[in-house]
Amino acid sequence: MSRIGKQPITLPKGVEVSVSGKSLTCKGPLGSLTQPIHEVVDVKVEGANVVVSRKDDEKFTRAMHGTTRALIAGMVEG
Repeated sequence: MSRIGKQPITLPKGVEVSVSGKSLTCKGPLGSLTQPIHEVVDVKVEGANVVVSRKDDEKFTRAMHGTTRALIAGMVEG
Protein backbone atom coordinates (compact mmCIF):
# COMPACT_ATOMS: atom_id res chain seq x y z
CA MET A 1 0.00 0.00 0.00
CA SER A 2 2.90 2.38 0.58
CA ARG A 3 3.43 2.79 -3.16
CA ILE A 4 -0.16 3.95 -3.51
CA GLY A 5 0.18 6.36 -0.60
CA LYS A 6 3.26 8.06 -2.05
CA GLN A 7 1.48 9.21 -5.21
CA PRO A 8 0.13 12.78 -5.09
CA ILE A 9 -3.52 13.35 -5.96
CA THR A 10 -3.98 15.89 -8.76
CA LEU A 11 -7.02 18.13 -8.33
CA PRO A 12 -9.10 18.71 -11.48
CA LYS A 13 -10.55 22.14 -12.27
CA GLY A 14 -13.52 23.07 -10.13
CA VAL A 15 -12.52 20.86 -7.17
CA GLU A 16 -11.37 22.41 -3.89
CA VAL A 17 -9.88 20.48 -0.99
CA SER A 18 -9.44 21.96 2.48
CA VAL A 19 -7.94 20.42 5.61
CA SER A 20 -8.98 21.71 9.02
CA GLY A 21 -7.68 19.83 12.03
CA LYS A 22 -8.25 16.13 11.41
CA SER A 23 -11.01 16.58 8.83
CA LEU A 24 -10.75 16.90 5.04
CA THR A 25 -13.49 18.51 2.94
CA CYS A 26 -13.71 18.11 -0.82
CA LYS A 27 -16.02 20.50 -2.73
CA GLY A 28 -16.81 20.13 -6.39
CA PRO A 29 -19.55 20.79 -8.95
CA LEU A 30 -21.53 17.74 -7.77
CA GLY A 31 -21.48 18.58 -4.04
CA SER A 32 -19.17 18.22 -1.08
CA LEU A 33 -17.81 15.31 0.97
CA THR A 34 -16.06 15.21 4.35
CA GLN A 35 -13.64 12.56 5.60
CA PRO A 36 -12.03 12.28 9.03
CA ILE A 37 -8.24 11.86 8.92
CA HIS A 38 -6.53 9.39 11.28
CA GLU A 39 -3.83 10.88 13.51
CA VAL A 40 -1.06 8.64 12.12
CA VAL A 41 -1.16 10.34 8.69
CA ASP A 42 -0.78 13.95 7.58
CA VAL A 43 -2.61 15.47 4.61
CA LYS A 44 -1.36 18.65 2.91
CA VAL A 45 -2.70 20.61 -0.05
CA GLU A 46 0.23 21.82 -2.17
CA GLY A 47 -1.01 23.87 -5.10
CA ALA A 48 -3.10 21.59 -7.33
CA ASN A 49 -1.98 18.42 -5.51
CA VAL A 50 -2.96 16.68 -2.29
CA VAL A 51 -0.09 14.85 -0.58
CA VAL A 52 -0.55 12.19 2.12
CA SER A 53 2.39 11.36 4.39
CA ARG A 54 2.80 9.06 7.39
CA LYS A 55 4.44 9.69 10.74
CA ASP A 56 6.26 6.34 11.19
CA ASP A 57 6.76 2.95 9.53
CA GLU A 58 4.54 0.78 11.72
CA LYS A 59 2.35 -1.76 9.90
CA PHE A 60 -0.91 -0.03 10.85
CA THR A 61 0.46 3.37 9.82
CA ARG A 62 1.51 2.05 6.42
CA ALA A 63 -1.98 0.58 5.91
CA MET A 64 -3.67 3.85 6.89
CA HIS A 65 -1.34 5.77 4.55
CA GLY A 66 -2.55 3.90 1.45
CA THR A 67 -6.14 3.71 2.64
CA THR A 68 -6.37 7.44 3.33
CA ARG A 69 -4.85 8.29 -0.05
CA ALA A 70 -7.31 5.97 -1.83
CA LEU A 71 -10.30 7.44 0.02
CA ILE A 72 -9.27 11.00 -0.83
CA ALA A 73 -8.68 10.08 -4.49
CA GLY A 74 -12.19 8.61 -4.63
CA MET A 75 -13.64 11.79 -3.14
CA VAL A 76 -11.83 13.97 -5.69
CA GLU A 77 -12.82 11.79 -8.65
CA GLY A 78 -16.44 11.36 -7.60
